[in-house]
Amino acid sequence: MKQVVEIKINKDATFSIQPKEGFKGKSCIEETKNLELVLGGEKISQEKTSDYYKGGPTNVRSTINLD
Repeated sequence: MKQVVEIKINKDATFSIQPKEGFKGKSCIEETKNLELVLGGEKISQEKTSDYYKGGPTNVRSTINLD
């Protein structure tokens, strides 16, 4: 199954990672962990969407500070 992740890099040295499709339930946290490590920085927030609890395709949005 194809997995799609949206990564937004902001001018204030933060970025967000949001799984878009191909993830179910809590798997998105483990699946996107390597992206967080590669991009570096410190996690400053993590939002779980309603689909996280339903096991749907869009589950968590993480914001990371690169400073």
